[in-house]
Amino acid sequence: MGEQKLYMIRAEISRARLFQLGKQLGYPLERIDTGYLVHTALRLALGEHAPQPFSVRPGRGPSMVVLGYARRDSRALLDVARAVAEPVAYAAVSPETLLSKPLPNAWSEGQKLAFEVRFCPIVRKAKAGEHHAAGAEVDVFIDRCWKMGEGVAVDREEIYRNWLRERFDRSGAAEIDEVQLTQFKLERLSRRDTGNGRKWSFRDRPDATVTGTLRVRSPATFDEFLARGVGRHRAFGFGMILLRSVVQC
Repeated sequence: MGEQKLYMIRAEISRARLFQLGKQLGYPLERIDTGYLVHTALRLALGEHAPQPFSVRPGRGPSMVVLGYARRDSRALLDVARAVAEPVAYAAVSPETLLSKPLPNAWSEGQKLAFEVRFCPIVRKAKAGEHHAAGAEVDVFIDRCWKMGEGVAVDREEIYRNWLRERFDRSGAAEIDEVQLTQFKLERLSRRDTGNGRKWSFRDRPDATVTGTLRVRSPATFDEFLARGVGRHRAFGFGMILLRSVVQC
C-alpha cells in the first residue's frame, strides 16, 4: 500500500489554555519558547498523528494559528483527539477549529512554486574543536567565521541561502531558483533531556525566515520532502516549507 495522502492542517491554539497546560506539566513558563509549548499541546492532543513540521502564525484575539502537514485530514485527527487527548491539551488545540486541505494528487517536474520557510541553520559538530565541544550545535554562519579566521568578511545571508540550497539539493525532490532572507533573530530554545533527571536546557539558536521560488525536481518524492521539512528542530516550529503560489514560468 502506498503512503497516505498529505494534508495541510490549520488549528487555532488558545494562548490561555496553552499556558494552563504548561503550568499543569510544571514547565518553566517564564523561560520556555512557544514552539515547545505548541509541540507539547499537539502531541498530547493528537499523539503520533500531530502535524509536523508546523508553523506558528500570528492570530487574532486570544488564539494563535498553527499550520502543519499531516497524513490524516481534520476529521480523522478530531477522532484521534477525542480518543486520546488529555483534556487541557484538547481544549488548547480548540478541536472545533481544525481544518484541512489535501495537497495536489500530482506535482509536475519543473513546476515552479513560491515558498516561505522558517529554519534553524545549525551544524552539529562531531568532534571537539577550539571553539566548541563534541556534539555542539553551531550556527553555520559562526562556523564559517571560525573557519575563515579573523579579518575575513563573511555574509550571513549568503551562508544561510547556500545552506538551504544544499538541503533542497540533497533531497532530490526540489531545487531553489531564488531565495531572500526576510527575517533573522536569535531565539532561545527550550529542550528537556531524556534522562532520569529530565533537566531543562536553554540555548540561543539562529532563527531565519526566507522567501523565494523553487522548482519540483522529483514529483514522486516532493510530498515526502514537504512532510519531512528542512533543518533541525522540525518538531518545534522550524522547517515547514509553506507553498505560496504557482509561478508562471
